[in-house]
Amino acid sequence: KSRIVWYINPIPAHKKISVPTSLLGVLKTKTTMMSSRNQPSSSSMLPVSEWIRLALDSVMTNYLPDVEESSIDGDADLAVSTDAYIVPALRIATSLAEQICRAEAAAAAAEDEAAYQEALPGGGRDTSYSNNLQIILPTPDSNWSSKTFVHIPHEIYSYYDLYTGGEVVGVGGNHTSYLSVTRAQLMPTMAADAGDSDNASTEKLRRIHSLGLVFYELFSGGDRPSLHNASELEDLIDPLCIGQGNNHDEIHLADALKIIDDLDEYDDEFGQHPQKKAAQNRHPSISTEALHSKRIPGTLCDLVVNMLDCTNGEFTGSEAYRSMSDVLIDLQLMLDQPATFLRDIDLEKLFSTDELDFSETMFGRESELSILRSVYQRSLSSGQKELALITGPAGSGKSYLSHRFGDDVRASGGVFLSAKFDQLKQARPLSALTSAFNDYCEALSRDGGSEGAKSFVSQLRSRLRNDDVFYLTQMIPSLANVLHQEGVLGLEAGNDCVNAQQRLQFLLCQFVEAMTESTTVSIAVHLDDLHNADDASIGVINQLFLSTSTQRIFFLASSREDEKLCKMMTNMDNFGAMYKQIKMDDLDELAINKAISELLHLSPRLTRPLSIIAHHKTRGNALFFSRWMVALSKEGLLHPSLNRRRWVWNENEIRMKKVPDDVAMFFRGSIHNLPKVVQKSLFVMACFGASLDGALIESLERALPLQLFTSLNVAVGEGLLDKIDNQYRFSHDCIQEAAYNMIILEEKCLHHFQHGLSLAKLSFSEVSQGQDNDNILFAAVNQLNLGGPAALQALEESFIVATLNLRAGKKAMQMSDFKAAYSFFDNGISFLRKKHWQEHYELSLELFSLAAKCALTNGDFASMKLLIEQVLNNARTFEEKLLLLYYSICSFAYSGEFVEAAQNIESILSQLGEALPEPEQTSRSELLHIVEQTKVTLEKYSVGALKNLKRIEDPCKKITMLFLARLHFCLFFINPEKQPIVTTRMVYFTLSHGMCETSPLAFAFFGSMLGKLGNIEQGYQYTKLAKQLIEENASCESSGLALSTAAQLFCYVEPVQAVVPLFIEACERSMSEGDATNACVTMMCYCNEAYISGLVLPRLKEKCSEARRLMKRLGHSSALSHLVILERHLQSLMGAPWGSDHGIEEEIEEANSHTIFYSLVYNLCNSFMFRMYCTTKIVVQQFLAHNRVDWTLMFLQSESTFIFGLASFWISRESSEPRWKQCGLKAKEAMREWTKSSKWNFEHKFLLLDAENNFCDGNVEQATILYEKAIKSAEEHRFVNGEALACELAGYFYLDLGEKITAKKYFVKAHEAYELWGALGKAAILNEEIEKELNTSVR
Repeated sequence: KSRIVWYINPIPAHKKISVPTSLLGVLKTKTTMMSSRNQPSSSSMLPVSEWIRLALDSVMTNYLPDVEESSIDGDADLAVSTDAYIVPALRIATSLAEQICRAEAAAAAAEDEAAYQEALPGGGRDTSYSNNLQIILPTPDSNWSSKTFVHIPHEIYSYYDLYTGGEVVGVGGNHTSYLSVTRAQLMPTMAADAGDSDNASTEKLRRIHSLGLVFYELFSGGDRPSLHNASELEDLIDPLCIGQGNNHDEIHLADALKIIDDLDEYDDEFGQHPQKKAAQNRHPSISTEALHSKRIPGTLCDLVVNMLDCTNGEFTGSEAYRSMSDVLIDLQLMLDQPATFLRDIDLEKLFSTDELDFSETMFGRESELSILRSVYQRSLSSGQKELALITGPAGSGKSYLSHRFGDDVRASGGVFLSAKFDQLKQARPLSALTSAFNDYCEALSRDGGSEGAKSFVSQLRSRLRNDDVFYLTQMIPSLANVLHQEGVLGLEAGNDCVNAQQRLQFLLCQFVEAMTESTTVSIAVHLDDLHNADDASIGVINQLFLSTSTQRIFFLASSREDEKLCKMMTNMDNFGAMYKQIKMDDLDELAINKAISELLHLSPRLTRPLSIIAHHKTRGNALFFSRWMVALSKEGLLHPSLNRRRWVWNENEIRMKKVPDDVAMFFRGSIHNLPKVVQKSLFVMACFGASLDGALIESLERALPLQLFTSLNVAVGEGLLDKIDNQYRFSHDCIQEAAYNMIILEEKCLHHFQHGLSLAKLSFSEVSQGQDNDNILFAAVNQLNLGGPAALQALEESFIVATLNLRAGKKAMQMSDFKAAYSFFDNGISFLRKKHWQEHYELSLELFSLAAKCALTNGDFASMKLLIEQVLNNARTFEEKLLLLYYSICSFAYSGEFVEAAQNIESILSQLGEALPEPEQTSRSELLHIVEQTKVTLEKYSVGALKNLKRIEDPCKKITMLFLARLHFCLFFINPEKQPIVTTRMVYFTLSHGMCETSPLAFAFFGSMLGKLGNIEQGYQYTKLAKQLIEENASCESSGLALSTAAQLFCYVEPVQAVVPLFIEACERSMSEGDATNACVTMMCYCNEAYISGLVLPRLKEKCSEARRLMKRLGHSSALSHLVILERHLQSLMGAPWGSDHGIEEEIEEANSHTIFYSLVYNLCNSFMFRMYCTTKIVVQQFLAHNRVDWTLMFLQSESTFIFGLASFWISRESSEPRWKQCGLKAKEAMREWTKSSKWNFEHKFLLLDAENNFCDGNVEQATILYEKAIKSAEEHRFVNGEALACELAGYFYLDLGEKITAKKYFVKAHEAYELWGALGKAAILNEEIEKELNTSVR
């Protein structure tokens, strides 16, 4: 009755157990089955035969409740085939196989240890180790079933006498609990030591056979093999009989017939002699017909057969098991993936379709999909946007992985948008992105009444003006349906755009922000084939990635690795954007075997020979591999077998089959085998890119003598195309490339041109009938341009193609896609004949003029210059040259050549009759007189009358205003003294000729100039008028500049904290207009005014970071130089380095007068606030020496006056020089005047200047009152920075009086206010100074 003990001592550190890698994964996830008599146990054990009976009773009771007494046996057979029974039976089988695998692995380790000990120097052995090692392996026999026990939890069994065979004592719990068992144990009464067997491999096979007998009984519901008696079976597994050939004589009739059927099947299909297929023949030593008759899954039947077959000598089948580890792996697969490895395949479906189903196959990309899911979940949980970038060679499975991920997103309720970039569709650069967003809008329009759609419309309306919405609807047509076309029609589509690229980026970013803010579901955007993306799309994508305002969205990009991708990744690294690169290499042999195993629903050990061939022939390319497998299926080399109820293949035939060297050649062969008409249709489709929608195919069928739909459907059946809704798409871009490259190189341009010409004729026909299909137009022009001028067949075709390009270019301009428009105009010019200026003057003038405009907006000044020269040399009138001259002036201004630009403008204005007086001939008093006269003239008009002025219709008058506005911009940098002349001329021009898009800018300039001259109240009225004109007109030239100019003056009237957000709006307007320069300058103004308003410094730091990213991305070095000055001051106040991501180490660009003034202001702030007297005095002297005269009121001027006055009073007290007091008094008087216009913004500053003045004069009592008033005013008006400074200066005042206790009180308040503001560096310095002066801390 002694218990047989199986246990394993720890293996020495220097030894490694040799266990198959595939088995390790199984063993690591399982718990050991070893137990001992004294080991605490939470379960008892039950013989497997008893468990089978009780488990079947549980199944029939709980899962087959309608069992009649007379049909118990039949229903028992039915119960055996149910999942309720099979799954726990599998768990028991897996537990037993694992137990033996562990024992075999330990035995192998013991043998290795013994060999190691023998090899020790001196031949000595570590007997202490060998004595402790007890490895017991079960001896094979035919009666293992009687020694197999199932672990039953105590709530079911209270006790079972394992050794006496006693009856069950106390059965409790629900019968279904028998089906929840997970462990079993083999307890043999006889055992042999690990090394006793003369033939270890034979012993392993006998153990497999013995366990197979147990599995037969387990899965059959208690039946035992009936063919052989015990003695025959012992002879059968006797090692002496193995290989003798005498153990196949007795074969069950059904199995014999099955073998014959299989042989006939192979003989018929492959023409091979049965003897040559001996490895495929199966001579099982025990019949499994009973298992099949009970409807047990075929995979389980095969598993038992292959276990029993392993000792069948020379007649052992090739699929018989050779190791217990393979048995364990197959059992675990059945448990883990029953749908793939346990369930019988649907033969009826297979024979009806005869196709391989790749839908559930991951091609070994499970780990990549897992990484992708984790990155996505991280993005969702953090609420931050993130990019996953899948890279790899063509055909590696990038798109397939992306689509599987997209299925996950949709299944979880998210939105998955896909933008596929196409190299042959770059004539419309943003078409891929806008197509994805159009799909989103189509879904919203179908859901028009939903809260999500209403929220989206509300978000978009709040972010964009009507003209912005209009341009978006041109790019995203379905957006008009979402908006119900409300307020998007009737706009002037001919607006100029300073930088079209920036405008498009801004509009699409606003669209995406509205998407993310209007929904609670996750949004993922897939950028497929990013390596084919055009420059315009790359710019938009960079903006979406790097913009801090666009959040709550996940981007997934798939791309081949190229220079474009490397640049994008470098850009993201520089800006700290979050992204994860997932590299896709070709599949290894293990991954291919896994894919084939899952595809054919067969064990990996069975598919391994086929996977070796597959890897060799396809070199692991996922696309090549999948298509190769499909080809095998179509050729019958891989097919489902009715007899074997599974997939079968001819290994020799497949090995001998020749395949092309690469996937491209493979696809060429596949296309070449198609009917000629189908090939031709694929060639046509390949000329148009990766996809064609149904509407365009219909147009092509009308234009070409081809039945495209019929042919393309054939290609769909062959797996070369996918049909999604009404769109045909090449299944992979490699197929499109293969089809396109099959066209003879010299004939490609002719193919493109003929397709384009056919569509062009159709387009002209539709236009003549009042229809205008943009898709046909763009498709026709794209094909014509791909063909090029060399494809022209007749002279009149050049005029037709140029005209079509002009139409397409205008359409693109309406969509604000100036890059595409320039491409169309440039192609149109290339088709013109030599004497086109004489023969087609109007067409030539329009093409060159519009191409020059697009070149300007795209920043291509070199091309613009060449185009303008052509127009200036060939235009017939001065008026026809004006617009081109304006473009030329703009290019000078954008390049920083302000002097040359100003000179050219003045020359042109003279020719237009608007000559300006020289500044040297106009004194300041005369300038003031001109301003006063203009003011008096304007006072004759009410605000309503000004708004109702007639509109300028004359193009020359409109462009004159544009020249004046551009001159004002240039004079700000080179000759600000002359600005009043230009400003007043713009006002008079508006009053004389009427309102135009530039008029709001004139009123903003004039109001700012009045404020500069001290008339803030009246200036405020005109800047408000400018703002109203901007808000009431859908289109306004330079509205961002006009609004930012007005906001500067608003800060002198309205609470600055309320005005600061207006600078953000002005920046957004400038971005929407493509005015990158003013957008950067306005963001700089925002940071200045936010600093003055007392915005907490950590928040201001974030805003400075946003401004920095914008300026660096747009390449605006001047604004960035100004930002560096402010950031250095903020860094001093905050007292801690910001880190390399802020990079405030940049050098300031070569200083102009404005940069010098800006630098002096913040140098003075820094030296004064940190009480650096000598530095402060030097900077104040520099301040006085700097004599910048301008006519524009900036809010920074008030801050500079304030700090200059405080510094002057300080220097006056320290030096006793009267002139410094006079400087302070001058500043105080200026602050007094500004306080009249805004008590909120300036009262605390005036009171503090007055207190410092009285401090200088020795008026202690008055100074005491004023300091307290200044502190209170700053607190009431929410200037924490002003409160901190006033408390600090009051402290120094009392310290000078010797009242240290009172001084400390104010210093403590100053310290608290500085910390509240976020100026921790300043607070720390203040504490150090007070400790030195008062010998105490402020804390």
